[in-house]
Amino acid sequence: KGVEIDPIDPTSVSGLTLSGNLATMLPNEAVLLRSSMKSLRWLFLAKKAEEKLLSYELSGWTDVPTKNMRKPRRSVHLPAASGGPLIICLDTSWSMTGLREILAKSVVLASVI
Repeated sequence: KGVEIDPIDPTSVSGLTLSGNLATMLPNEAVLLRSSMKSLRWLFLAKKAEEKLLSYELSGWTDVPTKNMRKPRRSVHLPAASGGPLIICLDTSWSMTGLREILAKSVVLASVI
């Protein structure tokens, strides 16, 4: 499944924005409306009319089903004859001595035969 932005069901705060929406405005904007000073109430009404109230920016995500992708039809092409030269690098440094070197050499022999 995939996800995409769902504007109908905003569930999380993703930032701050300016809007005229009373439901998402910050509490400090509501203080202007409840103030005893008439000038602050007028300021609130002006900000509301201009849609410049500081508000929470809400966003939501919804699950959307993904399209079933058909697997492409590919046939496995194996070589009909033996291939070309094979170059194998084998680490024989001090860190590979002992069991590690024996294991590495046996892997090389198994891949060649």
